[in-house]
Amino acid sequence: MAGIEKVCEYSGEYQGVAMYWYKRNLIQVMPKYRKLFRGKQHTLHIFKPEKLFLDKWGSMSYNPKEMDSYTPPFKTIEEWENHYKAIFGMRVGYSWNYYLEVPDVQGNVQGMYYNWTTDLKTVKRKLKRLLRTKQLTIVYHDCTMYEHYQQQRNKQ
Repeated sequence: MAGIEKVCEYSGEYQGVAMYWYKRNLIQVMPKYRKLFRGKQHTLHIFKPEKLFLDKWGSMSYNPKEMDSYTPPFKTIEEWENHYKAIFGMRVGYSWNYYLEVPDVQGNVQGMYYNWTTDLKTVKRKLKRLLRTKQLTIVYHDCTMYEHYQQQRNKQ
């Protein structure tokens, strides 16, 4: 895990490996700062998902062009996916990039807390608990996070 993933986005404190467990399906903020988010105005931005092969311990990229490199090549995408399922025990899933925009809680990231997940339902549940709200304000984007960032830069 890279060093930046071990730093609290609110305070900038280096937390170490424990940050991995703190941010699981949530934002990268230490538990002692989470009470600052209660009742604040927020917007959750969710981007177009990326297809992946998932298993219990991680993920692999999903690239259908790869199926032609096998000898003999696979005839259908389903056949190729079943190969990964049988040999590696992997299933096809999705990875979502998202960020939580909280203008009142700036932290070190100007109020934009980025992360990714393969379990969007859990993210929504945990963010509702963090923000102490019954309804999240969600904006879905039909582009990747990188494309969105480029569009925002071009507007400025």
